[in-house]
Amino acid sequence: MVKLLKQGVAYQIEFSRHHPKNTPQVSTILEDYTPFLIPNTEKARLTGHTANVKCIEFLGENWDYLASGSSDNTVKIWDVPKGTCQATLTGHTSRIWDLSSTNKGVFVASASGDGTVRVRIF
Repeated sequence: MVKLLKQGVAYQIEFSRHHPKNTPQVSTILEDYTPFLIPNTEKARLTGHTANVKCIEFLGENWDYLASGSSDNTVKIWDVPKGTCQATLTGHTSRIWDLSSTNKGVFVASASGDGTVRVRIF
């Protein structure tokens, strides 16, 4: 059982975004290993909304794109590595409260205070 637990931790570390220098001790098999990481660098600063941002959703298989919903009633699609806005989606008449997307980010849904949900192809 201990060998299986160590294999499980090794697998989770291998496929996590950040690899610890030392293999952590796991006391129970009831919880997945979660590395403790505090971001210490800013990868990009995306500016362009005219009001506060209410929600974000990463898009694409490699999370290279980001959708942001704002109180300015728009959804912006960002190219994260370049730090540029690729599109501004309009049509809602009230702030965007939530965003969701398919696994590959092909469809993006925005939920607004105007009582509508808009689904768009990205």
